[in-house]
Amino acid sequence: ALLRERILYPRALGEQNASQWELVAAVHDSPWRNDIGESLSIANAEDQEVFREQLKAALEAEFNKRKQADTLLVSSEHLHSRLAAPETVARLKAFLNPWVEDYAVIVYFRRQDEVAIASQSTRVKSGNPYKDVIKLNLEGTARDYFDYEKIYATWASVFGRQAMRTRLYGVAHWEDGDLIADFCKTAGISSSGKTKPEPVNRSLNRNAFHFIQELNRKHVDNRDPQHAKDVANIRREISNSFPGKYYPVSRSEAEAFYREFADANERLRKAAFPEKNAPLFDEDFSDYPETAHDVNPAYGDAVDIAVQLWRLQNERSLAALAYDRMRQLIKRRRRR
Repeated sequence: ALLRERILYPRALGEQNASQWELVAAVHDSPWRNDIGESLSIANAEDQEVFREQLKAALEAEFNKRKQADTLLVSSEHLHSRLAAPETVARLKAFLNPWVEDYAVIVYFRRQDEVAIASQSTRVKSGNPYKDVIKLNLEGTARDYFDYEKIYATWASVFGRQAMRTRLYGVAHWEDGDLIADFCKTAGISSSGKTKPEPVNRSLNRNAFHFIQELNRKHVDNRDPQHAKDVANIRREISNSFPGKYYPVSRSEAEAFYREFADANERLRKAAFPEKNAPLFDEDFSDYPETAHDVNPAYGDAVDIAVQLWRLQNERSLAALAYDRMRQLIKRRRRR
């Protein structure tokens, strides 16, 4: 559907994961020191060089095959989390320059405390064996991850301010209240005639968070492929079946964390959102409880998860049986 609009979303940048972190692996200072390098079998600088050349060749081959396309579309949250220095972002641009003439950089900014809370669910669902629930503080945390003024300045310094397409994350700010519709409009893509995916990265409720957290601890670094697949399937089932909100911090803690970035956010507003009145973000913290949710999991919580999973499986089995029965009845009626 995108190709009909002369837009190429390249398969060479990964079909197994949705984040297209192959680009990051090609230009990162040392991808072998993080999960990206491990997933792509990059153990050192020599491996990275081989990977980079292979990626170039794969992209070149795909571009030659899809010559009707005149727009390249790439998307990766890892461009934010892993490419922090201007030199690294410049390396990304240099990698793409042989094929790209004009750039547009689309970035969504979300209130810092909301990002910190949401990222916990994301990391747990990806298999991270946290020892503890992360508190909202900057101790041991890369401040650059939440410093939006610096992120904007870094990318604008490499691609130019004219290339920056800045948006705010939140239903109230999106076209028709929909993120995909908003992205399509910002990117100049038609959203009609395309299948819209279901949400795949919803936050976990408290019990599900701790269940998966313990699952990750007990089954970390298992080398048996089938076992690893089973654990991943369990993790996916829990993630899909138990969405919700988990606030391991209080309202005052969340607000204090957000205030750490108040000055930088105001400078970002003036630079990237001059038409918007201050403050840049909605400062309503009423979703947070006055007292943080209990971060100590209980045995009974896991039992509750097990019981609910059993019920869900039974409901699905009954639904499958009913569906099969209906198909049989339809076939019989057709024969008559």
